[in-house]
Amino acid sequence: LNTVHLRLQDIYMNYDQAYGGVMLLLCGDLRQLFPVMAKPVFKPPANSISGAVLWQLLKFHELKQVMRQADKVFSDILTKIGNGDKLTTDETKLIESRFFTEEQLRKEQTEGAVRLFHRNVDVTQHNNKALEGVDGVTCTADDTFVGYKSAEQLANARVKLYKMCLTETAGLQYTIKLCPGKPYMVTTNVDVEDGIVNGAIGDLMYVEESIDDEAGERIARIWIKFDNEQIGVIARKKAEPMTRSRADILRPDWTPIVKRSANVDLGSRIKCKRIQFPVVPACALTIHKSQGGTFDKIVFEYDKGQEQQMVYVALSRVKSLQGLFMTSSKGDFKFHHAKGCSSPKMKDLRNELKRLENHRLRTIVDEVSEVIESSEPTTTLMSVNVQSLRAHQMDIATDPVLPRVHLLALSETWLDDNA
Repeated sequence: LNTVHLRLQDIYMNYDQAYGGVMLLLCGDLRQLFPVMAKPVFKPPANSISGAVLWQLLKFHELKQVMRQADKVFSDILTKIGNGDKLTTDETKLIESRFFTEEQLRKEQTEGAVRLFHRNVDVTQHNNKALEGVDGVTCTADDTFVGYKSAEQLANARVKLYKMCLTETAGLQYTIKLCPGKPYMVTTNVDVEDGIVNGAIGDLMYVEESIDDEAGERIARIWIKFDNEQIGVIARKKAEPMTRSRADILRPDWTPIVKRSANVDLGSRIKCKRIQFPVVPACALTIHKSQGGTFDKIVFEYDKGQEQQMVYVALSRVKSLQGLFMTSSKGDFKFHHAKGCSSPKMKDLRNELKRLENHRLRTIVDEVSEVIESSEPTTTLMSVNVQSLRAHQMDIATDPVLPRVHLLALSETWLDDNA
């Protein structure tokens, strides 16, 4: 938050006001997992004394309607889990009814369900198993090393590189098995404006190969159909000539992804330039990576040792209770997080939510509602400019204020001679 504040001050050359004097809108859920190796947004950073002040300058406005889960009972249970509140006996039984053994899962309709694990090693193992025996193409990264002085240094650098995790190699994996029809996740910010960012998930639809005079057959690009149609709109627009010329193979709702390069520092002045597709298989994800995603079905590997926020994030990724499948490697089908949580993190969260309740954003709706609900005798009239009354009749009917006023004046400004 402090970085945003300083950057806005630089952009608008206004160093006397917080955030450069501009209006700032932040959206999010404080109940979700805190950033890895970082403090919550409402806590001051260790290297700054202004962090807490900047956060406390913001006003709170709660969005009441949950868009991901239509089932209010399930949604209310998730909110209680996120708050660390104790569940009732019936609520606990409802969650525990979604536990299944691996054998039961094979009989259930879990086709297309995303597996959620806590550990990266479990994700890798499941993804490898899911792609076993599936037709696909293995794509190996092009690694170019510079700065080494001997063959031994080069060999040691290779060993070090291949032991690195994905975050240390800028999201570029050494080998990727590309299997059309399987889900894949973008691992780097390819185009933030276009939504092709780290964590975006879609199904791999086509692997496009080309002939290279030197290396022979190579993979030119891959085509992904993202779950969210808003992702990749710009890229698809640019690729229209290709999709039109190859309409027998390519589809207009597929987004092309090309290889990217990244420099990896290996120490002792040795660097590696890696060129690879910025994707990994997404049959399984870590709970951290799933944050922000929405799925029709998930299979969640539950464990009583998981922290409260992690369980909340995992359970709240799915749209409905019927799409939730839980399992446990230990065979323990008791939902231990139903008894509530009073860990230091949860106490801090509850204190912050309580503070925000007392620092709400006062909206026009609040002000008008006070007048309408006033005990003094009043007659309220509201004038609304409606460009197309028929098109906006549902907006008027569902507005929190308009149906409650005594007189409603609708102004249509786009009338023509034939109206």
